[in-house]
Amino acid sequence: MRPVARKPIASIVYSGESFDYKELEGDDQAWRKAVRPAWGPEGIIVHMGQLEPLRVRKSEGSLSIAKLNFGTKPHVVPRPLELQMRFTDIRHDEYGIPFAEVSSRLLFRQFTELPWTRDPKDQHEKNMWGLASVLWDELENIPAVDVECKLYLHEKRRKELLSRFLQELVENDADIHAQSATTAEEAAFAHLTAYGIDQACSVLVDAQDFRLATLIPQLGGDRSTRQSIRSQIDHWRSKGVLSELTVPVRALYELVAGETCFSEGIKSPAEDATAPIFIGDYFSLDWKRALALKFWYGCFEEESIGRLVKRYEEDLKRFPDKVAWPTPWYLGAEKPADGRFDILWGLLRLYADSQLPLEEVLFPANIGPNRIDYRATWQLGTIFAKLGGKGFVPWGSSLSKGDQIASEYAGGLENAGLWEWSLFVVMHIQDADARGAGLKNIIGRHIDKIDDGEKREFLEKTLRIPRTWIYEAKALRARHAGDYLQEVEHLISAMAWVEAHKTIIEQVAPEAVISGNLDDLKKILAKFDSSVRPEGWRLGGQVYLDYIRLQELTKTTSPRAKTEKEEVARRLLGALKNMETCGFLQGIAVREMAGVVGSLVLKYGEMVCISMPTASFPGLIVR
Repeated sequence: MRPVARKPIASIVYSGESFDYKELEGDDQAWRKAVRPAWGPEGIIVHMGQLEPLRVRKSEGSLSIAKLNFGTKPHVVPRPLELQMRFTDIRHDEYGIPFAEVSSRLLFRQFTELPWTRDPKDQHEKNMWGLASVLWDELENIPAVDVECKLYLHEKRRKELLSRFLQELVENDADIHAQSATTAEEAAFAHLTAYGIDQACSVLVDAQDFRLATLIPQLGGDRSTRQSIRSQIDHWRSKGVLSELTVPVRALYELVAGETCFSEGIKSPAEDATAPIFIGDYFSLDWKRALALKFWYGCFEEESIGRLVKRYEEDLKRFPDKVAWPTPWYLGAEKPADGRFDILWGLLRLYADSQLPLEEVLFPANIGPNRIDYRATWQLGTIFAKLGGKGFVPWGSSLSKGDQIASEYAGGLENAGLWEWSLFVVMHIQDADARGAGLKNIIGRHIDKIDDGEKREFLEKTLRIPRTWIYEAKALRARHAGDYLQEVEHLISAMAWVEAHKTIIEQVAPEAVISGNLDDLKKILAKFDSSVRPEGWRLGGQVYLDYIRLQELTKTTSPRAKTEKEEVARRLLGALKNMETCGFLQGIAVREMAGVVGSLVLKYGEMVCISMPTASFPGLIVR
């Protein structure tokens, strides 16, 4: 939809002048006539024009109804979410609100062991968890040595793991490249992009290029080895023979010399001129293969993974048009206009700089094509928050950002029909008030789906949702349906005695008195023992209890009943004139009760000692 600038008309309104719609400019008129997008249940949006990407459900004329795709299949719980729940501790905070926190027992490696499909999206997410495991999972069998040595051993182990990860990541592309190569040297280079040194040597030996086959095993060597090859290349350049080398041959020599990005050419003399080579650009390497080359052959053994990231960033800055941008897997090779990057690159950057804002790294578009699919974003964020001791600052310095991500993902789950799982996500919200309100709102929206079966058990035992919250939600549903007696039953089950008493006084008791059906009212009032009776009970529930008791006593003629009858009648007459009658039903009920009491006083002469305050009940008809 085309945005239209809205011209303020406050000056017209507040000046006292009449508002003439025709005086507005065309764009302003269009804005005021436009149909605003409106949200419905389960992610449905009613709109005019085109919204992308949306799955259109129905279209009538120019008005469209579409359903947002939040990235979660309807009624299918994502396996990574199930795994995280198994390793999450749920407890009640100081306010009695359920709060969830991921356990330190959960490792990134466990996500890679899930049964992933061959879908490219699934495979990329598997790689995401795999790289996170390489960079942050606890390492085993590290000797107990001094701190400096321990740090070195940790980094060395992680570099070994990263090497294996990169090999697996680029192996398929390297094989395809090698099969399509036109020369042995290019095929050897293709194998080297996946650290296939043995395969590269074999190809060169078969082509009888024994010189290069002898040099290739020296790839990634120390400074002296690299310098000697660099001197040889410089010598060829000064002698003007560099142009006699094919590009694949030059690229192989540059790799042995430790250069993985750029090979300088010769400008003059014209007969010896040769163009410079951007290695990755010439061979159409994606960013993963270009980065792998720098890791294996450009960095020295003692350099860290963080240094690898810095080196690649330097290449991106020096040659922005020639070095492959870490584009997300679902896009082409061109750098996106919005600067988004692949989550794998983001994780490497985060490892190099733990103060990097998480929202910049975990942006949904860095992970997949759906910008409102927050699952992986949220899951990584919660685990990184648990790793705070390793230098991470959860969501920058603002916890509210993490809470917002949790709310977004919870909404997506609810729209996919997984509302009970959205409760689990909301439990990770840090703000207690927002967490409690979010949980109660979701329960209230889906209370009709909560029975005494599997879902009820999941909520109470797995998620540790207070049972009282469920009854409160049932009470709200009953109130909405106008079933006030059922509302009171649920409020009592929720131990919300004040609210239950209020509903009794305003609705249930007056209706019972007017209808004469006092049995249900008596059962409900009997549940208010002395320990739970709220403030105002004497002029509330107690009045109706006394009224019911007086009705019962009229059927008994024993001397003991006579004494009690007088006491109850006296208490009723004193309370009735002081009762608040805020509603219409309450006023009718009080008059009804006063009439009954007055009739009894007049009927039994022995009770004439009781003063009848008829002035307190104007219009009272004594029966």
